[in-house]
Amino acid sequence: AIYEGSKEVTLELPQLEQLPDDVLGQKLQLLLLQPAGLPLEAIFPYTKVGIKIWLPPGYLADDDSTELPSFELNSQLYSPECLQHFEEELKTLAETLCGSPVLFSWSLNFPSSAEASFSENTAIARARGVAAQRDRKRKEEESFCHLQQRLLCSTVTGFEVVRVPGFSRADALFQRKGSSAGGLPLQLKAASASGLGDKPIFCFKKTAGYDGMLLILVAVDYGIVWAVPGAAVTQQSFNIQLGSSRDELFRVTDVGHALVECFRRAADFPHITLTQAGLRCEARTHRLEMNTHLQMAAFLASVGYILKKNLEVASAVDSMLSGGGKSWRVQEKASHLHSPSNAYTINLRKHAGVLGKVAYSASDFDLLLAAVLQDGNLAGMFLLPSTVLGQHRLVGYKPTELRLVPPWAPCARHATKTKYAWQLEYYVDLCGASVPAMPPEHVRSRLAQVLQAVQYIWQADEKNGVATALRKKSCPPPVY
Repeated sequence: AIYEGSKEVTLELPQLEQLPDDVLGQKLQLLLLQPAGLPLEAIFPYTKVGIKIWLPPGYLADDDSTELPSFELNSQLYSPECLQHFEEELKTLAETLCGSPVLFSWSLNFPSSAEASFSENTAIARARGVAAQRDRKRKEEESFCHLQQRLLCSTVTGFEVVRVPGFSRADALFQRKGSSAGGLPLQLKAASASGLGDKPIFCFKKTAGYDGMLLILVAVDYGIVWAVPGAAVTQQSFNIQLGSSRDELFRVTDVGHALVECFRRAADFPHITLTQAGLRCEARTHRLEMNTHLQMAAFLASVGYILKKNLEVASAVDSMLSGGGKSWRVQEKASHLHSPSNAYTINLRKHAGVLGKVAYSASDFDLLLAAVLQDGNLAGMFLLPSTVLGQHRLVGYKPTELRLVPPWAPCARHATKTKYAWQLEYYVDLCGASVPAMPPEHVRSRLAQVLQAVQYIWQADEKNGVATALRKKSCPPPVY
């Protein structure tokens, strides 16, 4: 019997659950293990889609079968091309379950009439999406805390697990305490139990593509940890059932000793530094953002300020800037010279789920660090307080685009430079400077001057309010 649901479709064998083991085995042999066995058939009543499934000989045998089921869909509502596409999708999904204890599971996007006509209030949909995101973040945090706790309970000493910020494929590094030489890259996955009985199944998503890393799989509601080499996982979903051979092979009781053993196998798990881990992003834009962050952090460190990436990637706060007895919540932006506009521009907006793109509010961050790039290198940096952005109606109003106009930017009209001249009060020119070399004295002096002006604005704001702060003396623009 095949039961249709909104997402999951479950395959069950009819009238077999009450049979003795010996009779059940004979029935399964007759039903499924014969070369010419009859197909399993069903019809989705709402969409009139018929399906036939042929399970290959040996599919339920004790030894893992590598041969995949075959499928045939038929319907008068969908074109043959559409049905063929769904058949290929089913084959792809079946590959991820090959060799796992799961008999069969898949999802088909055949909505029922009730589902097709369903509508949901925007506010309710957004609340549901936020709750789901919060639940994922909670599981991630629980898995990391559980790993930390298990490491503390281990007899291994002298090592630590360090979180990797941003969109890196590595969630954490296992390294020697206080070391900057690098460590073992870890990818953390969390899952809750599914299925009934005393042998639940844990399904971990997006597990492929982590060669050279160690997958740490955490059953958050059971407190179980599995350590799986990334090179050993080729499927997008990795399922583990309690009591299975996969459970016995990868489960770890002493997390510390398991991590140390993999740490010493540098040939299988090449060590990387925290900086290198931060640059291991899938998207090119994320790599560019991290590279720009590292360059800005190096320049700010030259005048005694620390720019540290925020661990929460979905926040309007990208990093924290500390120095001079003050800490600022920072939103980071970067821009190349865009064509055909021949201008540097950044977007001042954030994603708000089903509400789409909305404006930043004045309280989302304290400071905007906007980098101007040339050939991937940092050529200049704007340090714009959010109160100043609010004065120019760039935050707190509507999603907008800000044009960045450094003094050497190409402008066809003199009025353009005049319009954006206010930006120069918060601009630091970095052309000719490079990292990791110490920036020239005039660059460090200008950077310290702008940071002092930013700090003065926020001190005045805290004492007398935003309006008074904006009327106070600001940093004079540099002379070029």
